[in-house]
Amino acid sequence: SGKIAALFSGQACDVTSIPVTIYTLGNGSNTNMQAAGEFNQDGILDIVVVNAGFNSITIFFGTDGGSFGSTASIATDFLPFAVAVGDFNNGTYTDIVVSNGYSNKIAVILALGNGAYATPINFTTGSEPESIFVVDVNNNNRLDVIVVNYYSNSVSVLLGFDGGRFAAVGDFNNDNWTDLVVTNNSGGTLSIYFGFGDGAFTNQHIWTVGDSPVWIAVGDFNLDNRLNIVVSTYGCHCVEILLGLGNRNFQRQTTVFSGYIDYACSTIVTDFNNDNCLDVSIANFSLNQLGIFLISCL
Repeated sequence: SGKIAALFSGQACDVTSIPVTIYTLGNGSNTNMQAAGEFNQDGILDIVVVNAGFNSITIFFGTDGGSFGSTASIATDFLPFAVAVGDFNNGTYTDIVVSNGYSNKIAVILALGNGAYATPINFTTGSEPESIFVVDVNNNNRLDVIVVNYYSNSVSVLLGFDGGRFAAVGDFNNDNWTDLVVTNNSGGTLSIYFGFGDGAFTNQHIWTVGDSPVWIAVGDFNLDNRLNIVVSTYGCHCVEILLGLGNRNFQRQTTVFSGYIDYACSTIVTDFNNDNCLDVSIANFSLNQLGIFLISCL
């Protein structure tokens, strides 16, 4: 029918003829994770994408209307996997952090302004770091980094301090403390850890999703001031949404965008076209593509 209908708390969000624009990164790039941020201080959102096959990251600089123009590439260590952004040195610019699975390290890349970046600074993690989350877990007004380590079945918490260095992610229950959610690829579940506000978390709470979940993002899609969880699942080649109730519970999952996705390796949500509705960006590993879905909720 050319439409995708997603149900949010009993109300229909009618997504009609979603315009998708494909940006190709080249054969063999193995397009992996992505993050959105303002990298050249022009007031327009940009996207940074991991190219595992090229050992690099690529920045797509945004233009008016939700499209993207020029690009810039930054070399990384061998086999980069995930990427996240934040201001790690309180320099007012958007910095970048990348996980490098082969070297068991993350690299912090500090911004110099106008889209330029400094030489990466490396920090050791567990075995094969994959997902990265940036948040102030201990409430000291400095960004910290949470890393999920695939082979060591562990989570590394690197606490940030002045200068953009490290010594070693939403509020799902509306208690003003940061919580953590992790995908369990082999089990088809999510583990949610609720934060106490001092860097400590509860034991895991398990939620079942589709087969082989690979990436998660959070956002308030139905504008009820409660965070929802978006998870891309390799098994069903789709993206699923868990609707947050604000009390450590979630409503039934809704499957969206199942027609386009091949290997949805990462998903981010943000408002690319300034219409006050969250949009979705999906990176496809096997297709070497980035898909931008501009969504209007009625």
